[in-house]
Amino acid sequence: MILDIHCHAVDDFKPDSIINANLYSFNPREGQHYSIGLHPWDINRIDANEAMTIVAQYASLPSVVAIGETGIDLPKGGALHQQIDIFMQHVEISERLGKPLIIHCVKAHDIISEIRRRISPKMDWIIHGFRNKPSIAKILLDAGCYISYGERFNPESLSITSDDKILAETDTSDCSISQIIDKISAIKGQHIFKSIKKNTDLLFKTTELLH
Repeated sequence: MILDIHCHAVDDFKPDSIINANLYSFNPREGQHYSIGLHPWDINRIDANEAMTIVAQYASLPSVVAIGETGIDLPKGGALHQQIDIFMQHVEISERLGKPLIIHCVKAHDIISEIRRRISPKMDWIIHGFRNKPSIAKILLDAGCYISYGERFNPESLSITSDDKILAETDTSDCSISQIIDKISAIKGQHIFKSIKKNTDLLFKTTELLH
């Protein structure tokens, strides 16, 4: 069972979560689910080519159920052409391995949505930790993205996100995933647990993972 699609609790065992793996200290534990990728903030901090070699090496592991987080961050990610190049390398891995993409997107919704429309990927893309306004949520939803909400979010954006496109995450929050789902449910006016569970089952093939 996966309900929390993105967290950084690397020292904990959280079978209901996808832990964002550390590239240089990844030691997968049996029964734990992971994502792996090069964050756009790190493109200029480490050797990006070496990092992508590591991503490709670990991405095929059964315990790695998603690729990322990757993405585009215009204020903090460095040169745009390099961010796009690294992002597209993640897209290629996602498509080749049949694993969804977890995306960090800051002031780049137009770029992400345009790329998705242009290449028509087979795999699903998830915008994680979305806090922006509903007009931007609509652009990403119209492009076919899922949206994941964490501890802080724009209630109006959540309200326009259909139940079949909602995911939840703890990211770096001290809240539990149950508490976050309760917050989401309060805004939606209905308990959203079953919808989130259905969405994660679909995206991450949890029935197959458990057998």
